[in-house]
Amino acid sequence: MARVARWIIETPSWTLAGLSCTALGAVTGGGLYARQCMLKDHQVCRAATEQLEGAAAVRRVLGGSDVSRVGPVGGYVDPKAGTAVLTMTLATASGARCGARVEAEVDRPGDGEAAGAAAREAGTPRANAGGAQEAAAGVKEEGTSTRWLLRHLEVTPGDPGAPATGPTEVLYSVPAG
Repeated sequence: MARVARWIIETPSWTLAGLSCTALGAVTGGGLYARQCMLKDHQVCRAATEQLEGAAAVRRVLGGSDVSRVGPVGGYVDPKAGTAVLTMTLATASGARCGARVEAEVDRPGDGEAAGAAAREAGTPRANAGGAQEAAAGVKEEGTSTRWLLRHLEVTPGDPGAPATGPTEVLYSVPAG
C-alpha cells in the first residue's frame, strides 16, 4: 500500500489524469458495447427486424428486394415499465437506406384480448420468439412469460441521420386499448 501511495505522490498529475481518462473511456466503451449487444439480441429487435426485412412496403421504399438491418440499434428496452422503442437502419445491396422506428409494450393480462382483436381486424402480423407469423401477436421472451406486442412500425426513406427524402410510411400501428 505504501508503494502505491508513493507512486501516486511522485507521478506527475498529467500522467494520472491520462490514466484516469483511459480507464473511464474503457469502462464507458465496454458499457456501450454491452448495451448494443443487449439491444440487438432482444426479442423485440429480432422480431421487428424479421418483419421489416420481409415487408413489401420496406422493399417499395428502398426500391430493392434484398433488405437487411445494418449498423447500430438505438433506443431502449425498459422491462419494468413494459415499453421499448428501437431505431435501426435498413439497407439494400445497392446502398439505398432508410430509418425504421419500432414501438413495443408488454402484453398485460386483461388488455391482450383487446389488442389481439384490434390486430386481427387490422391484419397486423405478429411474431413469437421463434419468429413465426401468428394471428395473435407479440414476442415472448425466452425463459419468461413476458410477451411483447409490436405496437408500431414505421420507415422513413433516406439515411436516418439526414433529413427525410420522402414521407414516413407506417407499416402498421395497433391502437392502445
